[in-house]
Amino acid sequence: MKLARLFTVALLLLASMLLADPITQVTIDNVTYDVVPNADLLVLRVPSRATTQPATLPTTRLVAAATKPVRPDATNVGIASTLSLTPAVTFAIKPGATYDGLAFTGTKTFRLAKGDTVTFRHCRFDADGNAFAVRCDDNLGTIVIDHCELLNATAAAVYGDGFEVTNSVIRHIGGDGFKPGSNALIAGNYITELGWNAPTAHADGVQISGGSDIRIVGNYFDMPRNVAGTKSNACFFLQGASSNVTFEGNFCRGGNYAVHAWADGAGGPTIRIAGNTFYAGSSQYGFGNLAPDVVWSANVNELGKLVSKSDK
Repeated sequence: MKLARLFTVALLLLASMLLADPITQVTIDNVTYDVVPNADLLVLRVPSRATTQPATLPTTRLVAAATKPVRPDATNVGIASTLSLTPAVTFAIKPGATYDGLAFTGTKTFRLAKGDTVTFRHCRFDADGNAFAVRCDDNLGTIVIDHCELLNATAAAVYGDGFEVTNSVIRHIGGDGFKPGSNALIAGNYITELGWNAPTAHADGVQISGGSDIRIVGNYFDMPRNVAGTKSNACFFLQGASSNVTFEGNFCRGGNYAVHAWADGAGGPTIRIAGNTFYAGSSQYGFGNLAPDVVWSANVNELGKLVSKSDK
């Protein structure tokens, strides 16, 4: 009887969304409810005049499913294969400018004044065997790198402060993907092939050593163990007196521990590992090696099942 009642509710709500003259009330088991539109949801509300309500029907019921996040990969982030890039032979940045479709070679160092911003879109940063593709330590402004490709660095693709790297591909890095210091956003990127041709590497997707105010959101760390030509350690590695760091909504494949976060330099809890997807069997020792004051919340495997930091 309970299943039939809920099925009836679902049909009525669907009809309300489709009809030109939407349904404003429904009656179930002799109780009348208001149908209340709420953005892309519909809810049932007991009017103030109602004196009873079936215990099996919640006051508010969600009838629209959440959208599953899209996992970044080489097909949906980075630079389109059809785009022709222009070599940046001589280049000096101008604060406030946006640069599009350029190809850089070697380490590019950026240090902006406070409040200044420079944006790069659809650009390739090829370190060509140098330590970093982009270096911005002691940067007081904001370097925005969007839908770009960063590759062929021996230490890290990006090292420094005040940067935002989004929707980009990071690959063929001999060391880490990112080494942020402070005020960094790393979002929606595809990070793969770390410890590239470096058999003694200890490569991490993101390595933080005493960093602060860093958000790592919605990236795919594609770092399976025992792949020829690569040598990685963790998708996310944090140590030292770090604070205000969020690692959320990422896809994590690989690692000895997929996530190592030790410890919270602000006295905790300011470091959060939340809502990430960890691929079963991909890490050697476990999904998380965390200090007691690091928050672990709502993390799942690829089937959507909640996992603990000791799972692997």
